[in-house]
Amino acid sequence: MWSKEKKRILLCVAGACILIAALRVFCSADRLFAFVLMLWVSVVIVGMSDISANIVMLMFLMTFFTFLLGRETVYCFFHTCDYLIADDPAASKHTYISLLLSLAGLCVGYYLIPHEKILQKVKWKPECSDQMLYLLRRISMYLFYVTCPFMIIAIFCEIRYVHQVGYMESYAAVSGGVQVPFFIKLPPVMCIPAFFFFAATFPEKKEMYPAMGLYIFQGVLGLLTGQRHRFVMPVLISVIYCMIRSRETDRWISKRHLIFLAGLTPFLLSGLFLMDHLRLGTGFEGSFLETVSGFFASQGGSINVIKYGKLFEGGLKDVRFFSFSNIIYWVLRLEPYNGNSMECALHGYSFADRISYLIYGEAEYLRGRGAGSCYIAELYHDFGYTGIIVGSILYGSILYQISGLRKEHPLKGAFLLSITGGMLYAPRGAFDLFVANGFSRRNIAAFGGIVSLAFLIHKIKSRKESA
Repeated sequence: MWSKEKKRILLCVAGACILIAALRVFCSADRLFAFVLMLWVSVVIVGMSDISANIVMLMFLMTFFTFLLGRETVYCFFHTCDYLIADDPAASKHTYISLLLSLAGLCVGYYLIPHEKILQKVKWKPECSDQMLYLLRRISMYLFYVTCPFMIIAIFCEIRYVHQVGYMESYAAVSGGVQVPFFIKLPPVMCIPAFFFFAATFPEKKEMYPAMGLYIFQGVLGLLTGQRHRFVMPVLISVIYCMIRSRETDRWISKRHLIFLAGLTPFLLSGLFLMDHLRLGTGFEGSFLETVSGFFASQGGSINVIKYGKLFEGGLKDVRFFSFSNIIYWVLRLEPYNGNSMECALHGYSFADRISYLIYGEAEYLRGRGAGSCYIAELYHDFGYTGIIVGSILYGSILYQISGLRKEHPLKGAFLLSITGGMLYAPRGAFDLFVANGFSRRNIAAFGGIVSLAFLIHKIKSRKESA
């Protein structure tokens, strides 16, 4: 027999599917896209049955909707969208099938793979002792607070540069760019990794809240550079972290906090939409609801990346593995090109640069205009529909691992926190962005330095006690 909770979930899923089906009939929306929305809503409802346990999956689904479904939803159901819509029937059908396969793969990787049995067979090193955990917490905390002022100064330098040259022009810069003295540029490299390591040691609220406040503050400053993701990602990661910590006896986020955040969300979306017009110097006149729907219409352009990836297959065949571009550039350092340059568009491994060049043409691309990327488009180009399924299963499995953050393994926790932003940004970014984030040189240097110093201090103390 099914429990009352399972029956309630099934009823909600059925009701949502009926509503979407009705909208599809009355609004003449595409049948396949209606199926995509039904599956997305179903997965969200199942995840909301235990928000704290599934918070990472839910956040990924939110970014999935924002970047991949939002614009198409506004266009299909409300027939209002002032942004570029790629409506080629064959490309649209391919895109909707790809979205369905990705959502199905995410569910398999997150819900169906026996993670606990697999983890039991993996021989992890012994859990961190209380004394070592204390040392790791203190060292990472001090490193964060020492480097944070330098990071804030560096962001102010970046803000000044963007205001001098313009938002679009800052993307077009191939060399030069922000001029920051080396003694200011170096310390911020350690700041965010130190924060993630500190958070992974599960400090108390009175220690964590000030650090989290600074982490979000640097994201707010990042808004002034015109890059909205620099604010959104710290907020999302902070919410995820607090929800994970709320599984303990001392709750970090209550239902009242969640209701407040839900009520605040439309105003944040409206503000982020208006910022898009502000940074480009264009005006906007419309109601509050139009700004909210406009946010999804403007941010949901990554679905076109999948469509154009299909339409421009002939112009992409010369590069075999777009889905490993970040590993090639940021980890292995084998990619010599960067910025919006013809060399990067024609000879580089960046799917975002190549597709932006094909969509907008040489002149607009060199001015800094871009379409971004999408993990689904990259996987399809490299490995076809099979690649989308396998890659999405991998994503679902990683999202589950992030949800299982534990203080007994702080190094693993710091790594998982460091890849969270790349995972959440994947619907608009590269497939392997999380790998580049996790194995970046700054992470390796910061994590290695923190662990090495903690082991050194621990050994010295042990020798003194045994003497």
